[in-house]
Amino acid sequence: MKTMVLLIGEQPLPNLLPVKHYRPGSVILVCTPTTEELADRLGKVIDVKHEKLKVEPYNIKGTSTRLRDYLEERRQKPEDLTFNVTGGTKTMSYAAYDLSKQMGCPFIYMQSEGKKSVVYLYKFEDGMHKLAGGYPETIPGLITIEEYLKVHVGEFGEGEPKTEDERNRLMRLRACLSGCLDEVKTSVRFGGNIELDLVVRLGNQFGIAEVKTGKGAVKKSAIEQLMSATDRQHLGTYTQRFLVLDRKLERNNKALADILGITVLVVPSITEDIPSRQDRELLSSRIRQELGGAA
Repeated sequence: MKTMVLLIGEQPLPNLLPVKHYRPGSVILVCTPTTEELADRLGKVIDVKHEKLKVEPYNIKGTSTRLRDYLEERRQKPEDLTFNVTGGTKTMSYAAYDLSKQMGCPFIYMQSEGKKSVVYLYKFEDGMHKLAGGYPETIPGLITIEEYLKVHVGEFGEGEPKTEDERNRLMRLRACLSGCLDEVKTSVRFGGNIELDLVVRLGNQFGIAEVKTGKGAVKKSAIEQLMSATDRQHLGTYTQRFLVLDRKLERNNKALADILGITVLVVPSITEDIPSRQDRELLSSRIRQELGGAA
């Protein structure tokens, strides 16, 4: 693929993954005033020659005309173009699909749901789109935690826990999870006041975890921290959320965590120098499972 057209919406991974997978020579970032900042972050992460084109978010004809004129100005050959119709608004997606059909260009759609990264590549034959090769492709793990954080929130830091006990606890958890996951980071900070105990990755699936013991394990603040970190302005709703505790969560907070899709893991020996084998296995298998891997 020589040039890939990306529609920038709220979620960056459906655009980042196909670029990493297909490695086009250049990309065109089609954004709106609302998503321009995300387009800029994506441009810094993809490490591919890129240009930015702003369009109106809800104007099919205007978007199609603006994009066609832009491609003609660049003297872009249809055979060198591939449209990614996954992101942007539904209006932008329809306009891009219609233009790809008019020009006879292939287009792709990225499936991020279901804890898998699957891309569908379509080509037009006799005016009808057909799945190239007859089946979709599953994209292997291509994105690091650093790239994931940079494309979602921009700058971030890795600090040190406030106490020695907390530091030792996170190091034990990191050692426990490193054997079953692809990557683990601790004490990640971004957005001014958001601090995460753990950020984890398996393939192209990501999760965050808050670790609480003692009196802190029964408070609601950890749930609020997880939700703040995964709102639309930060890591997005596809990030898995974990709450790791040394005791059972109070009933009302447990019900709230369940409603919000937070996986609560009770590992009583988390405060010990060597957590029990049962707790280690529970922790690693559940987190791996929630990230789409085998338990």
